[in-house]
Amino acid sequence: MNNQADEISRLSPEKRKLLEKILQQQNIDLYKKAILPVSRERGRFPLSYAQQRMWFLDQWQPGNPMYNNPAAVVIKGEIDVQAMQQTLNALSRRHEVLRTCFDNEDGNPVQTIKAESTIQLQYLDIFAMPEEERQPLMRRELDEEAQAPFDLSTGPLVRTKLIRTGSDEHIFLLTMHHIVSDAWTLTLFIKEFADFYQSFTSAKQPQLPELPLHYVDYAVWQRNYLTGSVLEQQLDYWKSVLAEADEPLNFPTDHPRPKMQTFNGDVFYFQIDGTTVRALETASRQQDATLFMTLLTALDVLLFKYTGQEDIRIGTPIANRNRSEVESMLGVFVNTLVMRGDLSGMPTFAGLLQRVKGNAVGAFAHQDIPFEMLVEELKPERDTSRPPFFQVMFVMQNAPSQSLNMANVVLTPQPLHTPTAKFDLTFVMEPKDGLIDGQIVYNTDLFEKSTIERLAEHLRNLLVEIGKNINVKIPQISLLSEGEKNELLVNRNNASHRTVNIDHMIHERIAESAQRHPNARIFCGSTETSLVHLDRRANQMAHFLLESGITSESIVGIHLPRTLDLLTAMLAVFKAGGVCLPLDPDYPTERLSYMIADSHAALILSHSSVAGDISDPEAPIYNLDALKVRLSQLPEMAPETTVVGENGAYIIYTSGSTGRPKGVVIPHAAFVQHCQGMRDFYQLSSLDRVLQFASTNFDAALEQIFPTMLAGADLVMRDSTVWTPQELFQIILRHKLTVINLPTAYWNQFMIEWSRMHKAVKTELRLIIVGGDLMTSDSLHGWEASSLGTARLLNAYGPTETTITATIYDIPRSTQVDLDKGAIPIGSAVLERSLYILDSHGNPTPVGASGELYIGGFALARGYLHRPDLTAEKFVPNPFHGNGERLYRTGDLVRYNFRGDIEFLGRVDTQVKIRGYRIELGEIEAELSRYPGVCEVVVSAYADVSAEKYLVAYYVHENNIAAETKELRAFLGQTLPDYMIPSVFMMLESMPLAPSGKIDRRALPAPDQNRQTARAEFVAPRTETEIKIAEIVSAVLRVERVGVYDNFFDLGGHSMLGTQVISRLRDVFHVEVSLRELFESPTVEGLTRAIATAQAESFQGEDLEAMLMELQTLSDEQIKQQLNS
Repeated sequence: MNNQADEISRLSPEKRKLLEKILQQQNIDLYKKAILPVSRERGRFPLSYAQQRMWFLDQWQPGNPMYNNPAAVVIKGEIDVQAMQQTLNALSRRHEVLRTCFDNEDGNPVQTIKAESTIQLQYLDIFAMPEEERQPLMRRELDEEAQAPFDLSTGPLVRTKLIRTGSDEHIFLLTMHHIVSDAWTLTLFIKEFADFYQSFTSAKQPQLPELPLHYVDYAVWQRNYLTGSVLEQQLDYWKSVLAEADEPLNFPTDHPRPKMQTFNGDVFYFQIDGTTVRALETASRQQDATLFMTLLTALDVLLFKYTGQEDIRIGTPIANRNRSEVESMLGVFVNTLVMRGDLSGMPTFAGLLQRVKGNAVGAFAHQDIPFEMLVEELKPERDTSRPPFFQVMFVMQNAPSQSLNMANVVLTPQPLHTPTAKFDLTFVMEPKDGLIDGQIVYNTDLFEKSTIERLAEHLRNLLVEIGKNINVKIPQISLLSEGEKNELLVNRNNASHRTVNIDHMIHERIAESAQRHPNARIFCGSTETSLVHLDRRANQMAHFLLESGITSESIVGIHLPRTLDLLTAMLAVFKAGGVCLPLDPDYPTERLSYMIADSHAALILSHSSVAGDISDPEAPIYNLDALKVRLSQLPEMAPETTVVGENGAYIIYTSGSTGRPKGVVIPHAAFVQHCQGMRDFYQLSSLDRVLQFASTNFDAALEQIFPTMLAGADLVMRDSTVWTPQELFQIILRHKLTVINLPTAYWNQFMIEWSRMHKAVKTELRLIIVGGDLMTSDSLHGWEASSLGTARLLNAYGPTETTITATIYDIPRSTQVDLDKGAIPIGSAVLERSLYILDSHGNPTPVGASGELYIGGFALARGYLHRPDLTAEKFVPNPFHGNGERLYRTGDLVRYNFRGDIEFLGRVDTQVKIRGYRIELGEIEAELSRYPGVCEVVVSAYADVSAEKYLVAYYVHENNIAAETKELRAFLGQTLPDYMIPSVFMMLESMPLAPSGKIDRRALPAPDQNRQTARAEFVAPRTETEIKIAEIVSAVLRVERVGVYDNFFDLGGHSMLGTQVISRLRDVFHVEVSLRELFESPTVEGLTRAIATAQAESFQGEDLEAMLMELQTLSDEQIKQQLNS
């Protein structure tokens, strides 16, 4: 065909048109059969698809060196510099692509070919320099040459430099832009360079045959070839292969992924030993597969082990020179194929290899379609932070570089270290001398070198295991060395296996503390008492409970407002041997009734102000305010009861995926050990003054109360008001607090307020504990820069099932240096708990790899009340230690980071945390499905720009009728607490489905930023005050518009966001408006009244009186004139 192409190239344009017409009449498309030379008369030519992609990327980031193609050759022997320049000029004349530039023509790229263009050889002699200076300069020159930008519009797109490094040694640097080259091109360039140089130094004519075709001919041919049935066949194949391939590889990174993909890189070199290589080659032959396929399969398994994802996509380059016409042509031909590994069903490695082999054979058979066209046609979801379809590349170097001998010199390719990374990870394997030389090119903005070293070691371990047994099942393959296993399973968990004897329960320890610390005080609002007095009152109440029939394990509901009676009642239940069941009066009536009925509570302690909230209780209710006289007549000494460590201490109800909450029973032994341990860990003493902030339905409240009492410290209890950050600031100063424990969302708002208003104010705070949700580094800058920076800051984590706090991260004060922008680690185990990070098959994951967190040790709950099935599912035997030990499956996806701390990555199920509360999305979905006419529901969690999470409910109505948000919120409010009610409700005609028939959550529409107001009629703000208030609410809730009568909570607001509104109102109007007023009047109109009242109160009484009298004297006409002035 080359001869025919040569003949066709000699035809005049008219004769070629006639030939094409004759062939078309015979239904022969010559361009489908052969690459033909195109006329150079038009001067401007289309780009190939690969060139078009390179051009676009250069437009996106002009001068980005990521697509520079550098090569280096060590030349030993006597060099003729003039002959080298002649050689470069000859190569430029021979290959049009070396004289090509790229222009922008009406927004479309075109390539033009210069008639002449020289490749200038730069020369640098560093031989005379001292060795200690020469080597750094040479490395710098290599880096600068590789990184220097090209101008695609002017060219030239090839650079050369000759550096003399020894008496008879030089380094020849060749850098070409990828738009005119690939690896094959570089090799071919060096080979032809040697041929031309040989000729010029021996006064002989070059023997290279003239080229009948050039790259521009290929570019035009490719555009014609990839049309019609050829394109359709190729596309159909890849559409089927890449169906549902939008989910990226969630490989855990050491640093947060930048919003825009970066290309800063480094290389780690490793080697696979000969014994392993021979075993892999033998196994490959047995499976009728190539070594490439076996190594690709191994990478699939490696990435699965690190991510838990069973659908792995890896890119691999292919030379794409499968036509004889292009074998000697310079230019960019390399194509990228997407190799999809399907690990579903967990086959053996050999079984997975057969799947990979089948996919590889299919991909090679459909390699003609450029990857760039594939992206255009399949339109994957765009993400500027990562490349489409795959983030990991595998390069197999099957043709090792060899030295070239020519006149008086020897050319040896020199590996180059280029600090760029086009992908997150690129694995390069080169079989060489019976070994495999390996490289991992990694993005340094994502990974630390230590992580990549570990990754290479795990790959080695994996290949050794495969070489020994290719039929091993994938779940049984371990990446860990014996040393790693011992460290993760034994060394880090030794302390948790100690036997601890518990001889006193929490109420007994507090009684002892009260005697040791008679001055310890407890404050709540305007009331206070001593720990001694509270202990005596608890004794009296315990006697009452015993008289009322409470015995060991009897469950007592505590349905009380936040007063001192609440603490007394909790302590009294412990003393009587009962089990404490907190019942927050702010919870919906139906939810409280369910908890009472499900727990089989024996009785309920309440108060007349809230007792009416419980409808038709099955247990008797005792109002403590009505029992004051009776209780005061009971003995003040502790009753004689027997409470053992296995007895239940308290029950906390948490969200359940079945639609109903479940009760977690914590035994006394776990509780008292935890409280004593946290007293010591927090270094609490009688000199401390500790804040009690959390709701008692939240187990963090117990950690705020009882370790404080054990230490004899003062306890300052929040009343029923949710304080604004400004109010908390006043509490901190008034009570001289030394320790505070805040929910994460509140902490974030508190630090914003503190940084803005009180940055330099000195306090006595020495310890700040934050927990309940994902903590980000954004909130730390204010802490570090303010007076609070002297206080120790802890990030706490712990499921209810493992008795409150299980891990803690002590945040370093120099956060700018030690922490990335992003999530803060949850640290390491506290109080001799054991922690295991396991994959979905119960195997320990390596450092850096994600897995589910399992927690063991003394502090585990007994289980779920009346739910033996769920208890058995979540509390499992410890497979790594006998003696009947159990582990709790948290459902939290975590990993050890490169510093050795545990990082929270997400959930393995549909559970989320909103404002510190653990929520099963399934429970909300189940409740909303009960609304009349609703037939399908999906609830998802989203994060706004401040990382504040909120819930969005998507639903389908059988009559396609959208319900008002107000009605939906009211319906859910009957059974769900406020924090579980979605902020946004969006009706869909139907749920988006994936090809598998499952709901495609990724295809759900983005949340409506208007958040569906609850009123059908929108009334715009009418006055300047209303406009300003509406703007504040709109900004906080991130909705486009807010009407005068729109309800703050129906628009998606909640208490944490409410504190932001109050803070901004204070800044704008310079008045104090309480959060309670927002709750009572949650509209723009209501806030306007509150502000007007506050402004009136801020006037001096006489001034206001004078103003009112003056207004009374004005006529209607005068009022109009003043309003219009």
